Amino acid sequence: MDVKSYLHSWCAKKSLNPVFDVRATGPKHRQRFLCEVRVDGITYVGAGNSTTKKEAQFNAARDFVNYLQRTGQVDGNDLPEEVRVKQENEGPQMGPGPGPDMHNEPQRRPVFQEGMGPDSMGQAYHAYGGQNQNFTYMDRLQQQKNVEEAEDLDVNASLHGNWTMENAKSKLHQFMQVNKINAEYVYKAVGPDHTRSFCCEMTIYVRQLGRNVTGRETASNKQTASKSCALSLVRQLYHLGVIEAFSGTLKKD
Repeated sequence: MDVKSYLHSWCAKKSLNPVFDVRATGPKHRQRFLCEVRVDGITYVGAGNSTTKKEAQFNAARDFVNYLQRTGQVDGNDLPEEVRVKQENEGPQMGPGPGPDMHNEPQRRPVFQEGMGPDSMGQAYHAYGGQNQNFTYMDRLQQQKNVEEAEDLDVNASLHGNWTMENAKSKLHQFMQVNKINAEYVYKAVGPDHTRSFCCEMTIYVRQLGRNVTGRETASNKQTASKSCALSLVRQLYHLGVIEAFSGTLKKD
């Protein structure tokens, strides 16, 4: 079963209907197709692009299925083989993003961290302490540094208008100010005290689209969680044609 058929099957079991919206982008001599997939009752919008409509739909379906796995709505063991093989080959993933065009595109990785558990993120995300472990205070500081460095990694910005953790939050606040949008980041603590993380969510009404857009991300601290949430919103707005691509430099000082 391919990933698109899997998504249809999952939706059918829940009496839901996935809607694929494909549109052409770019100049005629280098035309590409952007696909967005939506499911009633789920705020997330799966996105994919490719040189063909069919492949763009598969990439969008893969993006949406990755989201379902990341939020615990599907079991990774039930995923189609093509999705599992892709995840194994790429290692720890960075979350949702269009999949690769198998013939014309370089290998791509999704945007955000895939999952938030130790099985997905490796030793840096394992809880410290335990019967056979003797963690010191310095061990804990080093572990926290590893987590924050992993969260800051972004290898896929070019697929999403070059919007990154470093530039998206200011763009979002500018967009909200210009469009007179009043909204706040909402935080929720997740997990036990020794591995506490924070889920940040924001929903804004976008007049140009006539509907709400929601960002929801989890990180080891509130600052990183809010940056990830803002990045999710900005990239959705970019793919929906509401904001432009980032025109500055991505090089860090």
